[in-house]
Amino acid sequence: MPFLRPDHRWSKLFVSVTRVLISFLGAGLSNFIWLTAFLTFAEKPPGGPVSWVLWFLAPPIIALGFCYGIILFDYYGSKNRSSLLSVLPLPLVGCVIGAAVAFQFGPMFIGFGTIALGELPYCSGRFVFRVQIAVTPNTAHTRPPGERRGYSGETHRAKMGVH
Repeated sequence: MPFLRPDHRWSKLFVSVTRVLISFLGAGLSNFIWLTAFLTFAEKPPGGPVSWVLWFLAPPIIALGFCYGIILFDYYGSKNRSSLLSVLPLPLVGCVIGAAVAFQFGPMFIGFGTIALGELPYCSGRFVFRVQIAVTPNTAHTRPPGERRGYSGETHRAKMGVH
């Protein structure tokens, strides 16, 4: 596929979308594991201490699934490596907010709320960071016009020994 070349204009978009999709797969897998554990170990009818512990464990488990997908993609798909602590805060905040919002409609909607809002802070944070990088000029390596080496006639003449 020609758009997989790093110099192609759609390459960064393709990589970002693939990274998000892989993280959604990780979240779906962790949601499935959490739901299986909940249905296996929760009391019938739910409402006891084990059920409440499992309800409160849903957002961190699903956030870890998002992080697992992101770290897995970074390990196999790109050259940079992400640590768990650098990736975890944004999906965790999104999953907690999603669980709090979805719990108002019913406890079993926690999975939908965490998956819907779990990736949103991470995606928006990456978008804002990329826009900030694109807008901010790179002034770290620029010099004032009089101090540019090789561009002014004085420095060139000084290198050549001509006064």
